[in-house]
Amino acid sequence: MVTIRFCFLLIVFALSPTATSAEITRIATASNFKPTLIRLLDSYASDSSSHFKISSGSSGVLYAQIRNGAPFDIFMSADMQRPALLEEEGLIVPGSRMSYAVGRLALWVPSATTQINAEFLTDFQGILAIANPDLAPYGVAAMSMLKTLNTNNGFKIVRGNNIAQSHQFVLTGNAQAGIVALSQMKHLKVASQQYWPVAEQLHGPIEQQLVVLKPTSQGLAFISFLNTSSAHSVLRGDGYSIAERLDKPHND
Repeated sequence: MVTIRFCFLLIVFALSPTATSAEITRIATASNFKPTLIRLLDSYASDSSSHFKISSGSSGVLYAQIRNGAPFDIFMSADMQRPALLEEEGLIVPGSRMSYAVGRLALWVPSATTQINAEFLTDFQGILAIANPDLAPYGVAAMSMLKTLNTNNGFKIVRGNNIAQSHQFVLTGNAQAGIVALSQMKHLKVASQQYWPVAEQLHGPIEQQLVVLKPTSQGLAFISFLNTSSAHSVLRGDGYSIAERLDKPHND
């Protein structure tokens, strides 16, 4: 849950003078969220590129890097599991774990000649790209979707290390279809007839959480910014739902 102490830290840093130009906040983010994070940082501050450094990858790989001492200040995962594990292991600022967005899947078929929907995969015979469920929460959701649809598996599945690599498989033609992040379709302005926003009831909610590993003034101020209408507008525009955050404890 979000503790009173951490909320106090957020308020104090939000009211503090602007951080010096020498301070750099290092954010590790799940690959699906990197484009949206860049937009959020640009909306937060015009000179954000000089104060924030972004590293992206699968949530599983970033989690392992953090456990091995990677010098990140904020970790924005694509799931709740890794942030909860870091909390249990005592590697985060106490009380800093919070949800910041809820993601959705999209079935992307660039060369589709028929309507893309829940029945599309029933007769699909090509290669389907998904994220590796052992490393990426979007891969877990994709496997849940396929299980729920109970497809006949007449297609071959190729797994990318993260959702960005799965997207690349489809983009380069190495896969004819992909279960990717809806945010990727929105951000890249993919034509609506080329993808289907997967119905949320076909997989579990992709609730994405962040944790603070090392507090910096601008890092905590940015987290406060995530709870503003401006940030919410960016999130919704990129296909995310707004998660309960600073004012709600987590009961997971």
